[in-house]
Amino acid sequence: MSEHFSTLEPQTRTNFDAATVLRDISAAPITTAQSEAAISPFRLSKKQYYKCVITYQEITPYNAGADEWVISVEVSDTDTGTFPTVGSITLGESGTSEIMLSGLASAQIQPDAQWIRVTATPTGSPGALTYSAFLTAV
Repeated sequence: MSEHFSTLEPQTRTNFDAATVLRDISAAPITTAQSEAAISPFRLSKKQYYKCVITYQEITPYNAGADEWVISVEVSDTDTGTFPTVGSITLGESGTSEIMLSGLASAQIQPDAQWIRVTATPTGSPGALTYSAFLTAV
């Protein structure tokens, strides 16, 4: 586990496994849409509930409804395949957000999902985004 994760509050409140990190907080800020590298193996159980925890720094400028970032969780059957969205959230100005996910719902969208990733997409012209994302069981 990277040393910088010890300073992020959400990891102290929820189960954290470095193998489920979808984006490391030490990665460079982004200013345009970006998909992170997918991780695998990711086997869905239809009875499993999990969430993607997103921690992010203040976004400046930020205008609710106009200049925002949307984080999407996407799954695929291959690392180079099509990644349909299984959950998404619009970020606020700063803080922590969670995307609740269901194995059953994810399997209905992508039955043979083995790979999972996050994609950040700006709407309007928000400021740069520095964020981390990881998966944990609910």
